[in-house]
Amino acid sequence: MEATGVSAAPAVLSRFLCRLGFTYKKALMASECARADIAEQSTHWITRRQPLMRLEPHRLVFIDETAINTKMVRLGGRSLRGERLPAPAMFMGAARSRKWHARSSI
Repeated sequence: MEATGVSAAPAVLSRFLCRLGFTYKKALMASECARADIAEQSTHWITRRQPLMRLEPHRLVFIDETAINTKMVRLGGRSLRGERLPAPAMFMGAARSRKWHARSSI
């Protein structure tokens, strides 16, 4: 707040936002779901590839080269009371359980 010359503690800002009707929350959604090409690939994966993989699980090979920690996602934010605060998050596994995972990339 150097531009205005006003200084305020985080608690003061929090109370101010609460009085305006803002609440602290966040609805995490996988950021990949918002893209049409990813949604199409996901549908193809579920309807075509997974059934084939279930028929021959002995042919599956898993390779792990690097990992991305999903704990870097901010868990909260502010929005008006009664409104959701959607926020993109990287792959989380079971999205509703808020279980964080390491995502493998090759």
